Amino acid sequence: MAIIPVLEAEEKIQLNDKTRFNGVKSFVTKGATAISTMTVTIGATVINIFDSEVSNRFGDWAHTAWTFDIDSTNNKIYFSENSVDLVATVASATYATLASLLTAIQTALNAASSGYTLTLDEKNRITMTKSNGTFIMTSLRKDAALLPHIGFYLEQKTALAERQGTPVEFGFRKVVLTVGDGTTTATKNFYQKVYSVEGDALFSNDWFNTFESRNSCQETS
Repeated sequence: MAIIPVLEAEEKIQLNDKTRFNGVKSFVTKGATAISTMTVTIGATVINIFDSEVSNRFGDWAHTAWTFDIDSTNNKIYFSENSVDLVATVASATYATLASLLTAIQTALNAASSGYTLTLDEKNRITMTKSNGTFIMTSLRKDAALLPHIGFYLEQKTALAERQGTPVEFGFRKVVLTVGDGTTTATKNFYQKVYSVEGDALFSNDWFNTFESRNSCQETS
């Protein structure tokens, strides 16, 4: 017997636009106690979406800040130096700006190795520089990998002293659905991409494919 939380939500949303978190499809297995509590948590905000009428178990929300939620599900940077595999772990927190996230990434990289500096240009492109050698950013698709969320989509094939990603156009907010029966609870985690007005063009698949193709030489150098 178990509680099965099911969260329906938009994967992508623009800053300040209304979005809905829907827990209607959450259920308990046969013989279990009926659901009696249901909340959605975004950062420090907890929204009660439980209703005795199942069809009303939803809540509406608008993200008003372009922030980055980092925890154990997305806090790893996998890289190698001189054929030695390394892992940097970024401190779990909600980062209010991309610049503050970069500071945390730089700290994590230098805790795992040394010589790393991260900078951000006017187009929100991150550049990683190593002053005392070369590196390869590896396993972009591995569990908890952070780099694909911040403009590094393609695997690096050769060791470099510097690497630049594509523009970072969205933040990401962690949304947690918690469903309970009065005695036990179960949770479902979901990450929602929150786009700036400027980054809203990424909703177009055609634009994104063209953009990624245009930048592929830079990513794989």
